[in-house]
Amino acid sequence: MAKSRKKHPLVEQAASSLIDKTESNENSRPTGARPLRILALDGGPAALLVVLMLTDLEERVPGFLANVDVIAGTSAGAITGLMLATKENPAFMLPVAANFWRDEQKYYKNSLLGYLKAFAGVGPFNDCEYVKQFLAQGGVLGDRKLKDLAKWVILTSFDISAGQVLVSAKSPLNWRPKIFQNMGPDRDDQETLAVDAALCSSASPIVTAVHRGKVDGGLIANNPSMIAIAEVFQEGMRPTAAAVQFPRDHQGIVMLSVGGGRADDAFKVSDANWGYFRWLLNPLNPLLLLNGFLSGTTEAIVKESEQILDQPKFRRLDPFYTESDLLPFVQADPRKQQRTAASALTQELIKETAEWLQTCGWLQDVPQPAMVSVGG
Repeated sequence: MAKSRKKHPLVEQAASSLIDKTESNENSRPTGARPLRILALDGGPAALLVVLMLTDLEERVPGFLANVDVIAGTSAGAITGLMLATKENPAFMLPVAANFWRDEQKYYKNSLLGYLKAFAGVGPFNDCEYVKQFLAQGGVLGDRKLKDLAKWVILTSFDISAGQVLVSAKSPLNWRPKIFQNMGPDRDDQETLAVDAALCSSASPIVTAVHRGKVDGGLIANNPSMIAIAEVFQEGMRPTAAAVQFPRDHQGIVMLSVGGGRADDAFKVSDANWGYFRWLLNPLNPLLLLNGFLSGTTEAIVKESEQILDQPKFRRLDPFYTESDLLPFVQADPRKQQRTAASALTQELIKETAEWLQTCGWLQDVPQPAMVSVGG
């Protein structure tokens, strides 16, 4: 049975249908009501950098993580997010997450036979069983289901199992996004094990095995910010008989979006007749096409989130790597991530983010009479 936990105060809306954006300035939020606070964590190989930045930010603004209502995550961000979501004060799980990502080579590995299959193209490079064993520990995710978490979560994944049954040879694969979330008490995902949700969101093709018919959420949104906004809005439009009413528009949301760093390098490109060699086998960046997809969609999502939430209510924390290299997997070295986190430029971004937290409403107290307990 799900434990009872405090929920976000309801922002009662007069209209029962969709609210026109032109009327958003008439939103009837009660005076003193706090916003819904969303922490969105990108996927990517520099997961330790994300945890280190959150740690520094918590030191500058003690309690900011305890005030998080919703944690959204993709891939590595989903794993970190689920760890944090096990506690009412996620700060207690920062050391656990940091140790996991600092020693990730202990868990992302394979047997000799497994590596031989991987190089032959008939198996993944990592056996996710090692990661599963770590996450299944009682002090990490254990046997918790999504309904047992102390925070709401929104996790991206990509369902490829839907295409396994084809009506005819010409039928589409019908692969589709899969979003795990526990905001509605009647959602099917409430019974999903947190470990399974983590593995579904982080099952990178080629690198790790498909898990329960799902693969890495980075294929749909490496930055989960817009997915989180959409899911919250969707919950807001559900009947008020549901356990909790969520904001129906941008007025009641603030979001901190955290990325895993960016390369500050570039190589000059003018009009060029590039073929597959330059896009897929470029010696300066062998993953150029993949990096282009990930960085392009991530930046587009940042811009969209800023426009929907308004800049004062949206903050992006995504520093440049301190070392020259266009390959993000090279930047995944724990020592490089630690140097990027400790750099003056990153620390300045963290300082600015701390100042934003002080002014955006993130730290605003919750009026006690407005608290709602689910299940009670």
